[in-house]
Amino acid sequence: MKRSLKLFVLSALAFMFTTPLLVSAEAAKTPVYDALNNVFYANGTPITIIEENGVTVISWDNGFQEVDKEVIVYGGGVAGTSYESSSITMNSGTVASIYGGGKGTTTESADVENVSITINGGTIISYKEGTKYYAGTVYGGGSLSSKTEVVDIKVKGGTIGTLSGGGRATVNSDAVGNKATPEKSPNSTQVVTITISAGTINDANLGYGIVYGGGQGLSYVNETTINISGNADLSKTWLVGGGSNGRTDYATINVNGGSINTLQTINRGSMIDANVNVTKGTISNFFVGGEDPETFDKDIVNGGFLGNIVVDITGGTITKLLPGSDYDKSIQPNAANVMVFYKEKSVLNASDLEVSLGTSAKEIFVVDEFEKDVVIDNLEEDIELDENIFEGISNTDKVYAIEINKDDQLYGWLFDGSTITDTSIEVNTKIDFSESAPDAIKEELEEKVSDLENVMFLNFAHHGKLPGKATIVYEVSSKYEDGTKLYIRHYNETSKTLEDPIEVTVENGTIMFEITSCSSYVISTTAPVSNVTVPNTGDNVIYLVSLLVIGIIGISLTSKKLLKN
Repeated sequence: MKRSLKLFVLSALAFMFTTPLLVSAEAAKTPVYDALNNVFYANGTPITIIEENGVTVISWDNGFQEVDKEVIVYGGGVAGTSYESSSITMNSGTVASIYGGGKGTTTESADVENVSITINGGTIISYKEGTKYYAGTVYGGGSLSSKTEVVDIKVKGGTIGTLSGGGRATVNSDAVGNKATPEKSPNSTQVVTITISAGTINDANLGYGIVYGGGQGLSYVNETTINISGNADLSKTWLVGGGSNGRTDYATINVNGGSINTLQTINRGSMIDANVNVTKGTISNFFVGGEDPETFDKDIVNGGFLGNIVVDITGGTITKLLPGSDYDKSIQPNAANVMVFYKEKSVLNASDLEVSLGTSAKEIFVVDEFEKDVVIDNLEEDIELDENIFEGISNTDKVYAIEINKDDQLYGWLFDGSTITDTSIEVNTKIDFSESAPDAIKEELEEKVSDLENVMFLNFAHHGKLPGKATIVYEVSSKYEDGTKLYIRHYNETSKTLEDPIEVTVENGTIMFEITSCSSYVISTTAPVSNVTVPNTGDNVIYLVSLLVIGIIGISLTSKKLLKN
């Protein structure tokens, strides 16, 4: 989801004044293997993991080391170190865990600025302590006190039990972070990108796998993006936008292939915004929020959404799309902070969404002729459109259409996502019809419109600029016959004048015209002498889409429906 400049500034200020900065980076050092504790420290030196003759080998320029298959690998170093970068490539072999960052303590940090992890093959397996198995995990960050700036993880093969974009804030009985202010956690990562195009996320000993966009424990991640494509096998995996707990400010999940058992935007932690885009692939269970409302121990962790969830499903196959939970409560129908756009053929339980998500779920109709996806809302009351709608369609080929049938007035709005320039503007969709001129324009009206017997007025509740261009569709059959030429003038509240008119023709009892700002509009049959604009509808895609939508969905003036779902 896009962020306003204000959010960027606030995030930057929070990081500057609440998160300890990385200490000065030191030059990479020769890797060290602590055989006693079975821990390998790359110390900022690029390393490659392979298997030779059944033995896992870690190599680097001018060196190599044979290691035990339950080795824990760090791209950084021990507490008190800071490296500019780490690079870990795994082609084969077996290890227990990989950390892109360093191994800190509860009081001293081990930092790495830029982390690169590529898994082409091999196995990151669970390991057993006593009678309990611990998942073999790839962490983008480090353990305990450990800071990383940028993490890039690519999975092109192999098998991983758990993958976490951030770091690990809890190790056995040691832990860092505070539930009241997880954004100040000593275990922090700023930007994470996870790309899984092949391979398997599943731990055979545990029977499942997990992908977290954020970190483990009370860690902090500012922004994470998860990309799933190709033949990625997450068929036994829980895919989570955020972390296990802690805080992940912004999460984006892009599914363009692969198979996923369960997708959820959040787990037990907190999050500002989540954005999910599905174009290909299969998902068995898709929870808009968390998987299930649970009774969380609030003495340990705070959770829930501080902002919005926007979901865009234009392809793929989802067996069950469910609201899920927001921390310890279920997401309710018509939730103000939830917006789900979907194509019916991609969601097998689409018939349930009207009940489970209410107006938060909006179906996408495909208009192939113009390569446009149209989302239509049919309402009996005017509403206020907030930023969720405009953020969901901006910079896309989507058209959002809303039809309002209220008090014998029938009208619609259409917004083309490609024209949206300001998503922060909220729009009151109410339009009042009147045959009496508003007081503010009476004098100007008498000067410019001579035929006062055939005039009507459309008074918009919204005043001023719109988020982008909008096409207004209004039913006028009670006053004008088909084929009637009408002239529409916008009253400019700044200059207090009626602007030059545009010419439209009544078709199917309706008129359509494009606007970029709102106040009052005067409609008349008077033909001005000059300065008339005739819309070139043949070149106007949104205008053509408007016509096509009306044609496809069907006009029924007897039942007073412009856009019949």
